[in-house]
Amino acid sequence: MYEKLRQVKDFQEAFPHLMQELKKGNIWRWDTRGYTRMLEEDDKAHIRELEEKHDLKVYAVIESIFLLDVDPVQMTSYLYVTSEPDDIILIEPDIYYAMASVVNHTWDIHELGSIVIQRCPAGGPIRIG
Repeated sequence: MYEKLRQVKDFQEAFPHLMQELKKGNIWRWDTRGYTRMLEEDDKAHIRELEEKHDLKVYAVIESIFLLDVDPVQMTSYLYVTSEPDDIILIEPDIYYAMASVVNHTWDIHELGSIVIQRCPAGGPIRIG
């Protein structure tokens, strides 16, 4: 997983903290401001389930909050790579398409697809689309 991400154009430069932690074998949860937090037990269980059911490896967990009308909705994205070549693609400097499992436990949403991530000033990835 680390080697695959290292080969993505400018990914290591965009997310040096994430890459340093992955090299050590650590997966972190990144909050809406791009700061790290420890994985929660729900995260660990979801990662195990994803990796057992699908041929993929999770490398980061990202929190995001979207407004639906006026109500905030918390979404959790589990970023992953597979054996496919284009799991993560640079689209602009510090902005990437990334494959993710997107979850909202309140509404029982669980979808595999792509999201857009960006490096934020704190250095971590945040979801922007």
